[in-house]
Amino acid sequence: MRQIGRLSVTLIVLLWLVTVQAQQPAAVPTDPVILPPEAQIHHLVVEDFWQTNCFIIAGKNREAIIIDPGDNLVMGTEKLLVDITTGKSRKATAEELARGDGESVEDPHTGKKLLIYGTWRALSRDAERIAKVLDDNKLKLKLIILTHGHIDHIGAVGYLKKKTGAQLLMHAADTRCADGAIPPADDPKVPVYPKDAYTLEGGLPKVDRLLKDGDLVKLDGMVLQVIHTPGHSPGGICLRTIYKNRPLLFSGDTLLYHSLGRTNFRDGSGDQELEFKSIRERLFTLPEETIVLTGHYEMTTIGEEKKNNPFLNPPPIADWLNPPPSGKAP
Repeated sequence: MRQIGRLSVTLIVLLWLVTVQAQQPAAVPTDPVILPPEAQIHHLVVEDFWQTNCFIIAGKNREAIIIDPGDNLVMGTEKLLVDITTGKSRKATAEELARGDGESVEDPHTGKKLLIYGTWRALSRDAERIAKVLDDNKLKLKLIILTHGHIDHIGAVGYLKKKTGAQLLMHAADTRCADGAIPPADDPKVPVYPKDAYTLEGGLPKVDRLLKDGDLVKLDGMVLQVIHTPGHSPGGICLRTIYKNRPLLFSGDTLLYHSLGRTNFRDGSGDQELEFKSIRERLFTLPEETIVLTGHYEMTTIGEEKKNNPFLNPPPIADWLNPPPSGKAP
């Protein structure tokens, strides 16, 4: 009987332990998207009127990723004539060079109407500044990631890729504007994408890896996750990670401090409603304490933008019709 009693007590204890464990909340899996605590983050601002933010992050062995390496730009001497129905382009003649950007001319060979687009030329000033930061900190640039293909975010890519051999990564939907604003003439499947003369002389080097939503970019203990956020551009992306227990988001031009990227491009590539949807469904679902490292100007947080971004949270009409005693509308 004693043995049976001891066995009964043992079974009761085991059953109790199983019950307690079953009632415990399931362990939350560790988020694999993280930067090691020894990671470095460097911030540079491109010294032109666009004021593009460029970020360098480096891992434990000083291997580095650069996000949106822009450069100081001036108007180039080259102009392109673009058939907006096919996207095929050619250089303008001396006579056509005197015409203004966006002006329509007739191709003497085909009779088709062509639009003239001017080009921009990178001065390499910011590319050299970026290279100096890499050298001063003994960093080895391995990856260049573009949040989108607009010219103010890509100016230093050619210089840095040639100097370091780093791989270039971006979303497939924006490669059409990365090689200048003009799609390759031998690819009729690619929609025409002349972006307000957003054409860089020489274009970009070949893209080494095409990114898609949910992809993980891994290097030297660092992990970034791709969030596809179309709207400002078709292939716009954000990159999320965690650094020292604080969530970070590299937002490109999708979400800015109390603002967002413009969508009123002449070619119709921007989509405001899609951008709102991207922000609300893909970014505003992130933790409110997420630090947003924006593509231009000040940094912000998800919580701040959910509460105070005037484009996403316009003041109620009553606030305008019934202003406060100061007499100032919001």
